[in-house]
Amino acid sequence: MYAGAGFAGLALVGRQGPPPPEPLPTKTGTEIDPAEDYRPGRGVPLFDFQSDEMSPKWIFAGGFKTDSVAGDPLADLGGVTAARPQVGDTVKFGGKSFRFAAVPEDNDKGFWHHENYDGGKKLIDITNAVGRDYFSTNFFYSVTKNDKLRWVRFDAGLHDSAVLYLNGVRLAHNEVARIEPGLYPMLVQAYIDQINPWGRQMMRPRLVEITADEAELLVAAGRSEHEQAVTHWQERTEEWEDLGKIDLECRDLFERSRHMMYLFCREAVGDGGFQAELAHYSAIAEKGPARYMGAYLQMFGYRVSPQQDMEQLLARKMFAHVYPDDNGPRALEINGSPSVGNDLFAALLPVVRKDWQPSMLWGWQRQAGFDGDDWSRLVDGQPILAMLNYPLDMLPAEPDGRMPLTWQADDFGFYGLRNRWRNGDDFVFQFFARSHYIGGWNSGNAGTFRLVGLGHDWAVGSTDRNRHRWEESVVQLPDDPHNHNACATVTYADTRRDGSGVISIDYADVYRGRRLRPDGRKGMRMYSRYGNIRQDEAFVDLGITGMRSIGVDYSGRSGAPCLVAIVDRVHGGGRKIWTWQLPKGSKEAPSDVQRTTVKGNSFTVLKADGASLHGIFVSGQRPVAEVRMTTMTGGGGSTSGKTLERPIHGVFAETRNKKADFFFVGTIQPGQPPEIRFSGQGLNTLVTVGSQQIRFDGEKIVFESKH
Repeated sequence: MYAGAGFAGLALVGRQGPPPPEPLPTKTGTEIDPAEDYRPGRGVPLFDFQSDEMSPKWIFAGGFKTDSVAGDPLADLGGVTAARPQVGDTVKFGGKSFRFAAVPEDNDKGFWHHENYDGGKKLIDITNAVGRDYFSTNFFYSVTKNDKLRWVRFDAGLHDSAVLYLNGVRLAHNEVARIEPGLYPMLVQAYIDQINPWGRQMMRPRLVEITADEAELLVAAGRSEHEQAVTHWQERTEEWEDLGKIDLECRDLFERSRHMMYLFCREAVGDGGFQAELAHYSAIAEKGPARYMGAYLQMFGYRVSPQQDMEQLLARKMFAHVYPDDNGPRALEINGSPSVGNDLFAALLPVVRKDWQPSMLWGWQRQAGFDGDDWSRLVDGQPILAMLNYPLDMLPAEPDGRMPLTWQADDFGFYGLRNRWRNGDDFVFQFFARSHYIGGWNSGNAGTFRLVGLGHDWAVGSTDRNRHRWEESVVQLPDDPHNHNACATVTYADTRRDGSGVISIDYADVYRGRRLRPDGRKGMRMYSRYGNIRQDEAFVDLGITGMRSIGVDYSGRSGAPCLVAIVDRVHGGGRKIWTWQLPKGSKEAPSDVQRTTVKGNSFTVLKADGASLHGIFVSGQRPVAEVRMTTMTGGGGSTSGKTLERPIHGVFAETRNKKADFFFVGTIQPGQPPEIRFSGQGLNTLVTVGSQQIRFDGEKIVFESKH
C-alpha cells in the first residue's frame, strides 16, 4: 500500500493544481433555531432528545462520488443545508440516481455494530451501509425533539471527519451550539475512504449536553483552532504561489510516501540490504519498494536513501546462493526469503553500485537459466521492467574477484562468510544476530546460523512461516521463561579477505523476562517501532546471562576446507540444550540424523558421497543425534490456532549445570576429517587442528596459526 502511494506521488508531483481550500467558517457557539412549521416526512425517524445518545433509527442515501463530481449532492432537495429528505426521495448526482431508504432495524446487512466503546453501544457501520463503496460521501437523516433550552456538543463518535447539519447549520466534531425547544433535523454527512481495506469505519453521531461554562471554554478553543487553520491556509496559499501553483496535495503525497519508502530502506532493510521478515513475507514486502527505488533514481538522479540499504539488497541475496554448474542457484533461508527472481533483478539492477552491476547481470542470467538465445526467460514475470532496465551495452561478469567473500548487514546483525564464488561446492555460512527490532512476521532466532558446502546442506532451520526458537541452532532453555523474540547485541565482528570471520553476540535480553503491560494482558513492547530503541522498563532480570561466539575458517590450515568453532556461555537457569539442526531428508534421501554417528563427546555426519562433518565438544559435553518431537500452535492464515507437529532433526548436547560452557569445534571435508586435539579445561581449552589453533579469549573465538 505504501509503495502504491509512492508511485502515485511520483506520477503526480509537480502537476498544476488549485489553491488550497479556505477553511469553512466555524459555527461553534451558534444559537440554532428549531425547524418551524416542519413535520417529519414519510418514514423519517423522530426521537426525543437524550444527551449522549444516538438516534436509534435513520434513513440513508450513500455512494456519492464527491471527489470526482462538483456540486452539492443534495441539490435536488435544496442542498445539504436545506434538505429534509424522506423515504423514497430520489436525487441525481454525477449521472446517477440515489434514493433515501430506511436503515433496517435488523442487522442482516451489517449496518449496525457493537464495539467495546462507551459500554458497547450500537454504532453505525458506514462501510457496510454503502456496500464498501469506498471514497464516497454518505448521508444519514433523523429528527430529534428537544424539550428545553440547552447547550450541546456534536460528537461524531469514532469518525471525527463526519459533520452534522443541525437544522441546516453545519457543526463539525466537538463544535457546540445552543438549541431551544422544538424539532431539529439532523443530517449527518460522512465520507469513507480505504485507509484500511480490511477494516470498517464506524460512527455514533449524537448531541451531548454541556454546561454554559463548558460551552464557553469549547467555543473559545474552537475559535482559536479556526484562527490557526486560517493562518495555516494563508501560509499554504503563499507556498502554492511561490512554487508556481503546483498541486500541494500531490506534493504532500509525494513527500510523505517518499519518506515511507525511506523508512522502509532504513527500518525494514538497513545497512547491508537485509529485509528481515520471515518466509515469503519478505519477498512480498520488498517488491513494491524495489520498483520504487529504480523509478525514483530515474526521475531524480539519486537514491531514496544515501545509505547502503536497498542498494545492496540484490547483491546480498545473491551472496547467499551457490551456483552449481549443472543446476539452478540455491540458498538456505535464515530470516527472510533468499529468493531473487526476474522481477527483483529488473527493479534493482540500476540501483546497485556500478562496479557490481556486471555481476548482478551474471546472476540474473544464471537465475533465469538464460542460455544466450531464449530471451523470454529474462523477462518472465516482469517484462516491462526487464525491457526498461536490462543493460544491452553491458557484459555479464562472474562474481569471483568482483564480489566480496564476506558480508555484513550490521543493522540487523546478518553476517555472511563464503570461501569463493565458483560453483555448487562453494561454502556459504550465514549468521543472524537479530540485533534490530523486526516489524513484520518473524520468530525468535537470535544467534542462529546456516551452512552449505561441497554441494550439501550442513546446518539448516525451518523455512515455514510458523516456526519457533526450538527449530534453530542455538542453546535452548526449555524450563525457563524468556523472550524468544528479543534481540541480541553484536559485541565483536571481524572478517578476513579469504572469507573467514568471527562474530560474538550478547543475547542476555533473550534470557530476560518480559514485564506485563499495566492492564496485565500482554508483555510490554521491548523495542521502539522505529529507531530500535530498547525499552528498558520492559525487561525483568531472571538471573540468566548468555553469549555466543562463532568463527569460520577457510584458510585450509586445519587440513579441511571449512572449520567451524562455537562457544556458548550461558549462566543461570535450568536445563540447557545446545542444538545443531540437521537436514530432515526426503523420501529419496534419509535424514542426516540417520547418517550421524556419536562417539564420546564427538559426532560425525557422513553424506552419501563421502563428505563429512566431524565435530567435538572440547568442554566435555556428550552429544546425541536424534529426532525430537514437539508441537507448536500456528500463528496465522490457514494454520492459525492449529497444533502443528514439529519434528526436530539434530545433534543435541544437554546439561543441567547452572553454569554451562559449550566449546565446539568441527570440520567439513570431502573425505576423512583431520584430527582435533585439545588441552586444558572448559573455555580455557586450546584446540589444535592441523596447523590451526583455536582458543577463546573471554570475548571471542581466536584463530592462530601454529608455529
